[in-house]
Amino acid sequence: MGLQVHPEARALIFDLDGTLSNSLPVHMNTWNKVGEIYGFKFDPQIMFEMTGRATIEFARRVVEQYGLSADPEEIVKLKQQSFWDSAGLLEPVEEIVALVKEYSGKLPMAVGTGASRKSAEVQLEELGISDYFDAIVTAD
Repeated sequence: MGLQVHPEARALIFDLDGTLSNSLPVHMNTWNKVGEIYGFKFDPQIMFEMTGRATIEFARRVVEQYGLSADPEEIVKLKQQSFWDSAGLLEPVEEIVALVKEYSGKLPMAVGTGASRKSAEVQLEELGISDYFDAIVTAD
């Protein structure tokens, strides 16, 4: 039967990470890379506790949890660059992307995400769906 949209819906708004994009494995990989550089083993529990929050909040948590003297902003830059470099590994959430394609041109559609604009654009481009959305609302 698949996903259905309410017949009275006038627009569709989608989250990005975990909804349109199965990005968790790529995020985990990039946090592991940050950990290798800064000398700690990234605890996956942080990802589950902080999902949906801005990367700077993750970085502050990492600095606090691992007692780092690093600037959270520098950690964010490193993490984001690593994520963008790994964007080719992203996979779509097929059922949701199929819904986007089905309703393209029928209803206005937007993305609302806690990601940065660049991260959102990189993901949507990599997934081949950036042209389907009328608006993208990001953390910045």
